[in-house]
Amino acid sequence: PLEELPLPPPPIGGPASMQRRPPYPAKPRVFSVFNPAITEAPRGLCPRCTYVVALRVDAMHQCNASSPLLRRNMPQSAPGAWFKGTALAVLDADRRLLGWTWLLPRPENQVSLAAVEGNGSRWFVPPGVSDGYLPPWVKPSYDTRLLNIDGRLFATTTCLACHFMVALVQVTATVTSDGGVVELRAWASKRWPSKDVWAQGRNQAIFAAPDSATGSTTPTPSPPSPPPPA
Repeated sequence: PLEELPLPPPPIGGPASMQRRPPYPAKPRVFSVFNPAITEAPRGLCPRCTYVVALRVDAMHQCNASSPLLRRNMPQSAPGAWFKGTALAVLDADRRLLGWTWLLPRPENQVSLAAVEGNGSRWFVPPGVSDGYLPPWVKPSYDTRLLNIDGRLFATTTCLACHFMVALVQVTATVTSDGGVVELRAWASKRWPSKDVWAQGRNQAIFAAPDSATGSTTPTPSPPSPPPPA
């Protein structure tokens, strides 16, 4: 099953200032992965890349006893205090794991020199990160679902500042000699957020249909934003 992928993220801790405040939302902890969403890999990623999977990594889940939601008399905390994120895994045709990384929904707000080793910030990640790095604590996305349209990868997701969002996702990697991947990176290059009340909730569906004028299911092209600085 996809839930049993060998993908335990490393212990994730947040900004030091938040580790000292009850209920200690940023204390380092080992997370599980939940709610897999699978689709075909974007065209040209690697010879063995067949599927991509979005996986929920979220402290505030309701899946087992590790959730703070199940604690009695837990002090109140801000909605963004606890870690939420989306891991993106790449699988081969037999659904074996080739590599994984974090999806950055807002790289312009999540990648910063403030996170370069020695500066000590956990709000951001340094330029050039790939594979299973420690994710940023700011601007998360969660409840992510994936959709492949004409070989391009799209995601629907929820964010702290919106009820619903559709994003064009860029995935890059270095192809290995056996046709796999290393240095995997994923980020949203274009976003369509919504604050409409009708879109609020965690049970959305999105469909693709040919455009009556062009016959293509691909949205009107727009230049993708460049990747986070290397």
